Amino acid sequence: MKWAMLSGLLMTGCVAHLPTMVSTTSLGENEKPICMATGKASSVSLWFLGPFDDDSLRAAIKDAIGPTDADTMVNVFVDRSIFCIPFCQFPLLLMRTTQVYGTLIKYTDSSFAHTELISGHPVDPDSNPPIWDK
Repeated sequence: MKWAMLSGLLMTGCVAHLPTMVSTTSLGENEKPICMATGKASSVSLWFLGPFDDDSLRAAIKDAIGPTDADTMVNVFVDRSIFCIPFCQFPLLLMRTTQVYGTLIKYTDSSFAHTELISGHPVDPDSNPPIWDK
């Protein structure tokens, strides 16, 4: 009986869905819509090891852009789900998934493409942005 209760506790799970709207914008004269796209990024943690892989918003958008020649994504809707076994306060297994849905765009002016300006510093999109100036 004790084993049945223990195995029942270990086989339970918890799921949380956290939908978020990140950006809404109208396209200007420098943006050309390419297509609607979805992207996904996931990570797994076992006990307190991990996370293995990257479940960030940046990784999901990079997956959505994929092989296209788009520069970025606008009108982004984010669905983040977290699955925990046995429960999220003390997980033995923790799986996080970030899915993005939005419009891929290509900038018509190449000076906007593949750079972000943060505090006046150009940033490579594959690197982490610098800390904001205080």
